[in-house]
Amino acid sequence: MNTSSKIARPKEDWIVTENAHESLISQQDFDTVGERMKSKQRPRTLNNKNIFRGLIFCNDCNRSLSFSTTKTGGNFRCTANVRCGRSECSAHSISLNKLSALVLNDVQRHSTLAADNSKKYTEYLLSISENETNGKTASLQKETTKCKKRLDEIDTLIQKLYEDMTFGIITQKRFISLSAKLESEQSELEKRYAELTEILGNSVNKSRNVESFSKLVRQYTDITELDSELVHTLIEKIVVHETEVIDGEKIKRVDIFYRFIGNIGGEIGTAKAA
Repeated sequence: MNTSSKIARPKEDWIVTENAHESLISQQDFDTVGERMKSKQRPRTLNNKNIFRGLIFCNDCNRSLSFSTTKTGGNFRCTANVRCGRSECSAHSISLNKLSALVLNDVQRHSTLAADNSKKYTEYLLSISENETNGKTASLQKETTKCKKRLDEIDTLIQKLYEDMTFGIITQKRFISLSAKLESEQSELEKRYAELTEILGNSVNKSRNVESFSKLVRQYTDITELDSELVHTLIEKIVVHETEVIDGEKIKRVDIFYRFIGNIGGEIGTAKAA
């Protein structure tokens, strides 16, 4: 009787070929679902109303905000404050109703802008991103071009010096001295060129991310209330600040970090404290 057995091959001997078949879903959708799965936690009796589970953080200590139910719905409060009191951190409290209203209003604003004029909305988000870099993209591109041009010149100059030494136009000592200076300059320029390329590459990625978010948020133009799936699809995290008094009025600042675009700042994402 013939028998067969499987022999396990060490992982280091595996041959892995990526992207051999057409994907059933896009990498973007796969990553989004993965992030949502990470944020899911085992349901608890005390926080089954909390659609923001795993997303709310304290601005000062970076810890999560704990949730407790109340007669009117629920309330968030800094975990460090709950456990240790003000000696560890202040409350940073905000009600579920207030936070839900703020986030709903913000999502509705984004979805409406994206649906009304997708191109203009995308340009708006990109302009905010550009402002964050102090409008330096054009100057960085100019510096990158200049840097690359000088690197090409140095390659030509070093080759010319070598030829001059070979034909006796300059001495070997002179060649070593001049080429050393050029190579030192070349080394510094290569480092700067790599930095500039990375910065500009990030700008390209931001452009793609903005387009992805615009496409995603347009799906929610008709929403009238939030649910856990929507919140975890659109939002990466929410940061709650302590209450401030501005011009005699109490203000609670809440920063919403969306997937793909992060926190765009501005008036969006600010709520009045109770």
